[in-house]
Amino acid sequence: MVLLGISLAVLALTRIDPTSSTALGVATLGRVNLSVRTSLAIIGFFCCLGGALAFPPKLHRLAPLTLVTGALLAVLAMLIAAASGRSLDLVGVMKASLRMSTPIALGVLAGIWCERSAVINIAIEGMMLSSAAFGFGFFLWSGNIWLGVLAAILTGGLMALLHAVLSITFKTDQIISGTAINILAV
Repeated sequence: MVLLGISLAVLALTRIDPTSSTALGVATLGRVNLSVRTSLAIIGFFCCLGGALAFPPKLHRLAPLTLVTGALLAVLAMLIAAASGRSLDLVGVMKASLRMSTPIALGVLAGIWCERSAVINIAIEGMMLSSAAFGFGFFLWSGNIWLGVLAAILTGGLMALLHAVLSITFKTDQIISGTAINILAV
């Protein structure tokens, strides 16, 4: 955290033009013009402060909080620096991040569930890909969204059944069968 803060402060003082600014927008609250140099220096100072607060033994419980806060501040600093001379809509960035990360988060949760049941399932991507393709295909064919969802669920279940049959019945290595399912899905 301290090194991150020092890096941000050095970057702000040596590489950033003093006249550059970013218009930071927060939905209905409006836009605020920020000096990129000043913003990076202030965020760097707070990262250094958070890192210094995590060192004393009496404050060791603050270490995770300061780490998360520092990471969020670092992301904000990168967004401000990247949007130098332009405007940045924070709510739009957060909405796009949530929308794009949801399928990845669902795949991660499926992987955690499989690992907890002692199954090495690297076929999650193939299962998701084939389910999405068949679900969309059935939706286009029938015009009914619920038939598309049902087809996606059934396709995912059939791919999981294929993985189980290959791994349990035929004693195939789970990595090999997962790779085969990923190739099959493509």
